[in-house]
Amino acid sequence: MKKRQRLKEERPAQIIKAAIEVFSKYRYAKTNFLLIAKELDMSRSNIYLYFKDKKDLFKACVLEVSYEKRLLLSQELFLPEKSFEEKIKLLSKILFVIFKDDKFVDFLTMIFSEATQFPEVSSVWQDLTFNMVFDIWCKIFASENLSEKELKLLFSQVISPFFLTAISNRSFGQDGVHLSLEDLSEKMPLVVCASLKALKGE
Repeated sequence: MKKRQRLKEERPAQIIKAAIEVFSKYRYAKTNFLLIAKELDMSRSNIYLYFKDKKDLFKACVLEVSYEKRLLLSQELFLPEKSFEEKIKLLSKILFVIFKDDKFVDFLTMIFSEATQFPEVSSVWQDLTFNMVFDIWCKIFASENLSEKELKLLFSQVISPFFLTAISNRSFGQDGVHLSLEDLSEKMPLVVCASLKALKGE
């Protein structure tokens, strides 16, 4: 393959990598193609060859940031046959790995801080990542015959503490009011199983 052709094919990945850094630093509101182009020492017009606008590039960034996480969830949870309790324990360990990633937490923080002002931010995240994770969650609980409201209640009970703990640990250190991610990962399966029994009246 000719060098020029190879560089052309590598360019989108380079732009996405730079854009992730810029989005995390300047947030969605202040990010523009000029800032990203400066990171890459290229002209702004070159970015338009690959991405039509900021939302299109942001979508590519969300896919990149969450790709390995989504793969980790979908592959490890469903390749081997596991009991419900084993799946919950494994999920908790996977969430620990996911929320231990500083760059992922930075990007997630940006999404939450900008979502109310920019609906496209929340819609892209929900379409590409949140809905996929919730689908996996529903598959884990498929045999438990829960309503959608009950599934969402348990889902919030698990995801919210991991997110809040990751943010708290980044902002205030591990001596803050939240558990460490390690402790949370260890205790969460017990909480989920207890909540499930309560919902089912057992």
